[in-house]
Amino acid sequence: MRYIQDPKTGKLVPAHEYHAENRRISWQVMPDIQPYISQIDGHVVQSRRDHRAHLRINNCVEVGNEKQTWRPPAPPPGLKETIIEIARDKLRYT
Repeated sequence: MRYIQDPKTGKLVPAHEYHAENRRISWQVMPDIQPYISQIDGHVVQSRRDHRAHLRINNCVEVGNEKQTWRPPAPPPGLKETIIEIARDKLRYT
């Protein structure tokens, strides 16, 4: 069963019984970035739009936003059988 701690009382309440206080939903506006000088070519980047375009033009990605491309290599054929054979030899099974 899942529980949620009530912030007012500090008690654990079953999740299906917990009713959070309704909060007013409002828009959040993210401010634009401050201009900076690119370390790639010295170009002054003025906005988020310029930043995205600059990354795309220079074939760069922000750290943490890169896509996972590495996959573990497939095991060589016959590996399982080799391991079983070695284990049998070490444990002296026939």
